Amino acid sequence: MTSPLVQRMQPFGTSIFAEMTQRAVAADAVNLGQGAPDSGTPPELIEWAHEAMLEGRNQYPPFWDVPALREAVAAHQGRFHGLAVDPAQVLVTVGATEALTASILALVEPGEEVVVIEPAYDSYAAAVASGVAGAAGAAGSGAGPRDAGGGVLRPHRDGGGQHPAQPDRCAESEPSDVAPLQRR
Repeated sequence: MTSPLVQRMQPFGTSIFAEMTQRAVAADAVNLGQGAPDSGTPPELIEWAHEAMLEGRNQYPPFWDVPALREAVAAHQGRFHGLAVDPAQVLVTVGATEALTASILALVEPGEEVVVIEPAYDSYAAAVASGVAGAAGAAGSGAGPRDAGGGVLRPHRDGGGQHPAQPDRCAESEPSDVAPLQRR
């Protein structure tokens, strides 16, 4: 018997990052697709990691990670973006894919639809499928979120905070023009 998880995830295969890394290796090219330096690890970083391990910092961090890191992230958002962020509201993840998947799993109920504006980060569709939600893509020329009718897609919030995952609540900036959604 095939697992439903495996079946619904089969269309996704590997990420674009894995594919581009394989192509770069095959062509003996520099991979500019992600942060994968082709130089050795700086000696200072090796020394820092060694010292941290000797001090016992070699286990999983506390459940809410390291408070000083969350405070630094919140301070960065204030300094560079003018945002007042409570460090208690900061969640540090290993990368974008983990953060996106965790967000979708936490905010979208099974069966709900998620609007994915194309072109999109290649992990969006897999993250949506992992949560058993449906994807509705706002497709166009590939120029970005303005190409599906000329406006910018944004959640339409009239009357008490409708759920932004409902495609019929997603309207363009011009209230009279709603972007067509392409069901997948």
